[in-house]
Amino acid sequence: CEPITATGYARESDVKKGMDESQITGAASSYARKYALNGLFCIDDTKDADATNDHNGGKGKAAEELAKKAESAGVGSVQKYCCTDCGKEFGAYKDKSGKQWTAAQVYKMSQANNADGKARCSECMSKAGTQKKGKK
Repeated sequence: CEPITATGYARESDVKKGMDESQITGAASSYARKYALNGLFCIDDTKDADATNDHNGGKGKAAEELAKKAESAGVGSVQKYCCTDCGKEFGAYKDKSGKQWTAAQVYKMSQANNADGKARCSECMSKAGTQKKGKK
């Protein structure tokens, strides 16, 4: 349950004929995301999405295919936090006082409570015997 990430960088021109500032930013951002996902999924994009654009909502067939691949791989979805040993997903937790903890907070608490700094569910923490002294 390791997260999949992709980072794209783009440089914006100060001026581009026929485009306002928001369009320049949008175009640079769009291309950065496209090439980050291409790299992440090892996609050889020989056809440019703009060349196959059917002007149907601004998405061409190539762009739609790329979006489907990203969606099926969970890119852009909510981060999952899992036990290092068994892979069980950490969930939100409500303690005795009624305070609500997010899965991310539970994960970070587990890391802090394990002597080796790894996030483990309670079962795996007991098996590993890595719970820090004084923690229950």
